[in-house]
Amino acid sequence: MARDCSSRAVRCDSISARPASSLHNGGKQVALDRSEGTVPGFRLGWNAYAVLFNIRKEKIRATKGDSMTRRFWSCALVTFLSAGVSAGFSLAGLLGPGRDDSFARYAASRSVALLVTVLIAIGIRSRMAIAFLGIAMTVVQAFDGVIGALAHDPSKTFGPFAFAVLNAVTVGWLLREQESHPKEPVKS
Repeated sequence: MARDCSSRAVRCDSISARPASSLHNGGKQVALDRSEGTVPGFRLGWNAYAVLFNIRKEKIRATKGDSMTRRFWSCALVTFLSAGVSAGFSLAGLLGPGRDDSFARYAASRSVALLVTVLIAIGIRSRMAIAFLGIAMTVVQAFDGVIGALAHDPSKTFGPFAFAVLNAVTVGWLLREQESHPKEPVKS
């Protein structure tokens, strides 16, 4: 099966292809015939198939990566906002009338530490770190909502509960990606 490939700028001889034993298609090993035909300067056969297979695999990976990127950044944004609001309120409590309260200092130090940790996880783009920090911020906001409910303050109840639910949803969305592709290694 000879084809005219003279208009092709890249020669298959210059493309490094893997041996037939390492090519897979959908989990099945593909046996490739090296004698499919030749054109001077261009060998059509298993090299051409390897190039096409790699291009198709890259397109699939890019589509999956776009979804993963959207999931990561959604979870990272909600986690960052949650940690930022928590740190902001604890610092406001520290700088306000509770300036001499040692519990306000402890709360502020922990809230700021969580915010810095979220920023580091976003900076290194660690999916698992954002997931764990999102879970931590879900628990923190849920406890803040309980404290607001015990104080009978609707704004200190519904705001934290809304953040807790939103954070739980985005963490679940981020982690659901791994469940849909169980044979892939977990990337952090």
